[in-house]
Amino acid sequence: MLVVSDLILKGYEPYLPTMGNTECDMLVEKDGKAYRVQVKSARSEDGEKVKFDITRPSASSKHYSKEDFDILALHDFYSGKTAYLVWRDLPHKRSITLRYSNTVGSNAFVGANGRLFFDDHLEFPEIITKEIAG
Repeated sequence: MLVVSDLILKGYEPYLPTMGNTECDMLVEKDGKAYRVQVKSARSEDGEKVKFDITRPSASSKHYSKEDFDILALHDFYSGKTAYLVWRDLPHKRSITLRYSNTVGSNAFVGANGRLFFDDHLEFPEIITKEIAG
């Protein structure tokens, strides 16, 4: 419900499914555009980064496809913040680490896409979606 509250404060109208086993956690609407949102949460252990598991808790297929939803909402219980990422743009589909600072550890490998910083993704991304028929 923390993500729902954040989206309401950002001017979106969330719609939650009434049945279980839906492909996404909610649908949000703003200005006639609808977005399918999947929510994942975790807690930062060190205040510098937080790792999110992006798999289904129970389903025949543990992994999401790029068609399952539009936006991935990642809530960190440590900071109370929610980051929003465009699902189809993410290179890794099983887990994602968002950083709060640019600390370098012993395994400081940074892939071609670089590090993702939590505070760079606090706004809901505007992506091209189908207009809601009215």
